[in-house]
Amino acid sequence: MAMVTTDGAATFEAEIPGVPPSLWRCYGVNRSGGIFLTKTGRSWKREAMFALLQAPHDRPLRGRIAINVQFFAHSRGRWDIDNRFKVLFDAMTEAGVWADDSQVDRLVSEVVIVPSKAAAKTVVLVSEISEIEEGK
Repeated sequence: MAMVTTDGAATFEAEIPGVPPSLWRCYGVNRSGGIFLTKTGRSWKREAMFALLQAPHDRPLRGRIAINVQFFAHSRGRWDIDNRFKVLFDAMTEAGVWADDSQVDRLVSEVVIVPSKAAAKTVVLVSEISEIEEGK
């Protein structure tokens, strides 16, 4: 088992208004079988990219990545946490946070219920990590 450290590594933190729409609301399939970003997906992604580009950091992070995501949502409903990462990670890639989301080795996430829609947000903390082999 490998141990992961972030000591002295580059980090990035940003707060994005709202929470990402679910995968099913962000992407559709056209008649020829191609996948496209829906109006809902485009709108959220555009706002997310704007927020991400405002956060200062050295772009892009080039090493292996650990990311902590907090979704501050207005209600739990039928909230499926794993359907929220695709459009978020696509926005982070396009905003230049990292070169590619395949760099992500560790993902920690939680949903926090907030009292109003106005308080909904997504907070990301991204760190470059290095692996230390066990026994060394």
